[in-house]
Amino acid sequence: MHFRRRLEAVTSGQWHACGPRVLRTVTLLSLCLPALLCSVPVIASEASDKAARVEAGTNRTADSSTSKKQAETEKDSLEQARPPLKRVEVGLVDRLATRESYRTIAGKEYLLGPYDELSISVRGPKPETWSVTVSPQGVFEIPLVGVVRCAGMSVAELEKSLTAKLNRYLRNFTLSIIVTRLRGIQVTVTGQVAVPGSYSLPGQASLWEAIQASGGITEAGSVRAVHVRSADGKERRVDLYPFLFQGQMQPGMTLAPGDTVHVPAVERIVGLDGEVRRPGLYEFLPGETMAELLAFAGGPSAQAALDRAYVERILPDRQKLILAANLAPSSRQTPSIELRDGDILTLPPVSLYLGSVEITGEVHRPGTYERRQNMRLRDLLNLAGGFTGSAAPDRSYIYRVRENRALEVIWVNLARAVEGAAEANIELHEGDRVVVPAVETFAGKVTVAGEVRMPLTRPLAADMTVRDLVSLAGGLTVSAAPNKAFIERIPAPGSAKHLVWLDVARAAAGDPQHNLVLQDGDTLVIPSSTASYGKVSITGELRRLVAEQVAESKQAGLGESAGADVRAELAAVMHFDLTHQMRISDLVRLAGGPTATAALQSARLIRVGPDGIRRAIDVDLTAVLGNIGGEQDLLLQDGDSVHVPSISLFQQTVRVAGELVGTGIFKASEDTIQRRGLYELKEGDTVRDLVQAAGGCTANAALRAARIERHRPDGTIERIPVDLHRLLVENDESADVVLQNGDEFTVPAIADVVYVVGAVNRPGAYEYREGNNRMIDMLARAGGATSRAILDATRLIRNEGGVKQDPIRVDMDAVIRKGKIHLDPGVRPGDIIFVPEKSVMLQDIMQLLANISLLRFYLDQ
Repeated sequence: MHFRRRLEAVTSGQWHACGPRVLRTVTLLSLCLPALLCSVPVIASEASDKAARVEAGTNRTADSSTSKKQAETEKDSLEQARPPLKRVEVGLVDRLATRESYRTIAGKEYLLGPYDELSISVRGPKPETWSVTVSPQGVFEIPLVGVVRCAGMSVAELEKSLTAKLNRYLRNFTLSIIVTRLRGIQVTVTGQVAVPGSYSLPGQASLWEAIQASGGITEAGSVRAVHVRSADGKERRVDLYPFLFQGQMQPGMTLAPGDTVHVPAVERIVGLDGEVRRPGLYEFLPGETMAELLAFAGGPSAQAALDRAYVERILPDRQKLILAANLAPSSRQTPSIELRDGDILTLPPVSLYLGSVEITGEVHRPGTYERRQNMRLRDLLNLAGGFTGSAAPDRSYIYRVRENRALEVIWVNLARAVEGAAEANIELHEGDRVVVPAVETFAGKVTVAGEVRMPLTRPLAADMTVRDLVSLAGGLTVSAAPNKAFIERIPAPGSAKHLVWLDVARAAAGDPQHNLVLQDGDTLVIPSSTASYGKVSITGELRRLVAEQVAESKQAGLGESAGADVRAELAAVMHFDLTHQMRISDLVRLAGGPTATAALQSARLIRVGPDGIRRAIDVDLTAVLGNIGGEQDLLLQDGDSVHVPSISLFQQTVRVAGELVGTGIFKASEDTIQRRGLYELKEGDTVRDLVQAAGGCTANAALRAARIERHRPDGTIERIPVDLHRLLVENDESADVVLQNGDEFTVPAIADVVYVVGAVNRPGAYEYREGNNRMIDMLARAGGATSRAILDATRLIRNEGGVKQDPIRVDMDAVIRKGKIHLDPGVRPGDIIFVPEKSVMLQDIMQLLANISLLRFYLDQ
């Protein structure tokens, strides 16, 4: 079955379904062809037919009769074979950065100013905590000391100053200051960005955050010559590549109030293709080398043929020039090619220059072998030790890539090839992959379950019967009910399964009416003599149920047109016997399927748990009916009831998810329960109204990380951050948001965030997201490390390790500055990243790590 799917994918052009080896073969050959003539320094494209042959990678003799039209056709086929490269910077917009609150934790180097909110804590015999806001004049007032001027001072300087002043009044105390809310700044972004304009950003916002806020750069934008003009007229130019690809904060990246950011048009773009870790189009500055370009792309892969690298260049007359570029470290000559706008540097794979063939499957020594001159199938099979006893030699096949880069599948009979038959023992080409499948690959599967000694799944043998399958399973158990056995069978692909009832005892006696011949996919079920599967029910928008309600309305004298109204009055329920392995899709099918007015995505499964409490589980019938037997198609239990509501009930609704107490509707995910549900939306309802209707937040809610996802008319999703701590704890009504129909409100759990603390520019809690979960990603979102950071002593504290765990030491200096990405262990929800400072002693670091549970509690709050 797997092979058939791959073959169908090949014939329909869906290469991604063919498997990694086929894809690798196609990819390698597509890269090979332009590089076969790279050993010469320059290949001039004087005529279009010669240029086409260079691009096709052939070594055929030039034919003077080759037409220009034929050459252009070959050139077009080559361009279509290689997927187009894209700008690597375009689309690098961190949506989280645009919805983070100004409430974050500032480092000790943060310079204070008007409207910053501070928490001043004194620990000692008489502990005190003062919450103050810096006035527009840059001062604040606290007891004992009075008015304190702090504008322009760092947090560390203010701590030192206040400690000295309080020494006059207090003894044996320690003082700490935390910036609980940063002041905002206003910056303007112009030039080649998606949405130029003026934006409000946090006080420590970086240049990249300003670009993110404006929607990211366009295809024509430059990120290597971004201009920043301050309010006093001074201008600086910033290159963002070291930050984007190496995590290095550049001088001038931190913005100040009134700054103007201008993204100019890019001047030179070069491509990097082939065996590199990050292929794409890169902005290239004058004076830079190919080695620097490779560094930005993450370096070459282990399969790169550096000595066969080449540069493709389009000349003004639309001809293509190929220049050899030996990038091997052992090369005595450094390539002197100056890359121009539009050039593409390609690193082909080493395997292109190794003449080899491969054989896989049911042979004694599968693997890759050197291709010899005039090598044939029988020669390769002898090298592989011959095929095994379970092989299907008459159904073997060869994957071969033609000259036009099309993948060809050649069916061969290896048994005939071994005999020397000329039509079967064909000559092998370079790169051929011979596959010898097993007999079981082409056999169906049958299963026996229930009251047998060894429930199992076996290949379907020819003329296999019920008696044969029961014998393979070791016979029946003492509690089996042989007269209640049945076969679950799908008569045709795509059709619904049905049950075939039989008596296994009569099948064992040879009765042909019960000893049935099995079919592919059959499941034989032997129930227990004491088992009772029970009952299940279904209500709502089902075809059979509506038809019965209309019939009842006729009997009541209401007429056929009253069926829709009667539906609301009749509490109709359809009951069915629960069968073995019965799923939601089976129950919906028995009820005639959903009506046209069914709210498929809002169905519910009502289930009574062992504790006697009724619980509701969200059911998306669109996913259930689209993938019968899949993860969403749950197995039913005795007493289950499915309800399919009408879409008229959900005209104005808001969907809630996450850490809210009373959602009322639940979604099961393996062993966990995720709260999720729908609420009716009334005009003017806000987040506060919704939270109150849902019964409030749980103790595990990350209040500062709530969000609204709103679907715009153009199909995009707008994400709106909601600070529930400001709204519910501080009663700050400015944090409230008016809801709209279709909004999805989510309150994540505390464990769904990652904490970044220590010597970083923006310490705080950051939402964990799949696909962006490396330590280097989290440090970048925290604004990068400060100048006093000890990156090679970074600690990672796992969430599941407990308080007494030993922190993991990670050399982030090697990860960021030397590109050793493999040293990055990645993060998980609830983890803490701690970057120490140069001025912090070792014992201080260990003390911080020892108190990590207290740190986690503070950050979560």
